[in-house]
Amino acid sequence: MKLIQNKLLDLARLHAGEFLSGEVLYSPADLSHVVKMFAKRKDEFLSLADKNKTPFYVFDRQALSDSLTRFSDAFKQYIPDVRCYYAVKTNHYEPLLKEAIDHGYGLDVSSKREMQLAHEAGCTNIVYTGPGKTEDDIEYMLRTFGDTALLNIDSFGELQRAIAVSKRLKKRIKTGVRIFTKEHGAWSKFGIPLSELKRFWTEAEAADSIHMCAIQFHLSWNANADKYISVIHDLGSYLKKEFTNEQRKNVSIIDFGGGFRPYKSEGFYPENTPQGSALKTILEDAGHDMEFAKKHLLTEAITVEEYARQIGNAIDTYLRTVVTAQYITEPGRIISNGAMHILLRVVDKKTDDAVILDGGINILGWERFEYDYVPILNLTRPSLEERECELYGPLCMPQDSWGRYYYGAGIEEGDILLVPYQGTLTYSLAQNFIKPIPEVVLLP
Repeated sequence: MKLIQNKLLDLARLHAGEFLSGEVLYSPADLSHVVKMFAKRKDEFLSLADKNKTPFYVFDRQALSDSLTRFSDAFKQYIPDVRCYYAVKTNHYEPLLKEAIDHGYGLDVSSKREMQLAHEAGCTNIVYTGPGKTEDDIEYMLRTFGDTALLNIDSFGELQRAIAVSKRLKKRIKTGVRIFTKEHGAWSKFGIPLSELKRFWTEAEAADSIHMCAIQFHLSWNANADKYISVIHDLGSYLKKEFTNEQRKNVSIIDFGGGFRPYKSEGFYPENTPQGSALKTILEDAGHDMEFAKKHLLTEAITVEEYARQIGNAIDTYLRTVVTAQYITEPGRIISNGAMHILLRVVDKKTDDAVILDGGINILGWERFEYDYVPILNLTRPSLEERECELYGPLCMPQDSWGRYYYGAGIEEGDILLVPYQGTLTYSLAQNFIKPIPEVVLLP
């Protein structure tokens, strides 16, 4: 037993120093391009901090516009008949929604509340997806959006609720069904298994008040297109084998969801990898300090153009030969990521490597930076050198941390820090916990 323990310790020391430092599994999070880009714009942000009380979100309308254009252009190049629907859950800030609508996007909503937000933003074209829809939810969709909305049904029980509402209101509903496959893992919470698609479709077609026309699937947090290709392949094979010619003719929409990670904009810490967690446990249990050769690692992702090319090729190969359909995608994170940034002020310097900022992680809604890494810039003392420092918020909880590093030539009370790329699942998750949710300020 002692021999095994010693061998494990030797392996842990080796891997902590060499294996995680190599290029075999993880690349270092070299995000200096992000630092350089925002350092050039420091005067824009410092001017906002002079005119507005920190902390606050910065709405970067131009970055959002560029992202919306780049995404739709990329996918229309490879899937000419694609229609884009922005996923409201990632950031529901009304000017952001309006910008998406102005760029020709519909909105992907997941609740009655999000339908209300979409309606208030002036949207007339929604896809309604998500589990647990009630008759009240479906009725609101029909009364508000009519036959312009697509209802992606999540279960057999939900199908019966949709039929009941459509009969009561004497309105036909344009519907689809959400499926999951072996690729979905925990996301199999949503939809029905692909193996049940034939039975569902037949049951839905039997209801005169239901216009069954769409199939939807969604995969989240993807760094590449592999899972999309796999599901598209499996769906094409299933439709070819199980559906009748008439049923295939009635499949007029295929929705492949969203879940695209942004390219080279964030990272994570090595101890949060499966290997890093195991190594840390082994060494610390034996009384040894754990130091990784790389302090943070890159969250890998392909470019939006590469997502579009690979998914488009898969559709051409596996679906266009089986059905004649229009395609829908529901981007969220890849659109909203760069639409907001956060400005914070240093209010207390405890030591050279520990400061308190005036904004807490209630701005984010969760303990994001225990796991994720983004390059934080000291705009008051800019530098391309990254320094170690615990960047705490003012909340009365130890998890209130913005990270362990900042780029700058030192740090002092009153300095302004920029946390870039905080447009996804921050504003939408923010909470009034100890401190209030801050204002949003428009970047000129």
